[in-house]
Amino acid sequence: MTLAKTVLYWLQEYYCGYCGIGHNSASDLVFYWIIPNGLWIVVPAVIVYRLGTDLVQSLNVAAKASTMQKTK
Repeated sequence: MTLAKTVLYWLQEYYCGYCGIGHNSASDLVFYWIIPNGLWIVVPAVIVYRLGTDLVQSLNVAAKASTMQKTK
């Protein structure tokens, strides 16, 4: 949910024409908005990716075990 919330937060800024952050300088935006908020996108995205691959791997093992039981 952190990933979704942060992406929606960025999209809201984009679609309102940067109404909440547009008055800042480029360096302020990078150091005080993009880097801190970007971490809230990158880290949860990596976690979601890793969790997804682990789940798919577990489901594949379970499916193979189920198939092996049915053939016996």
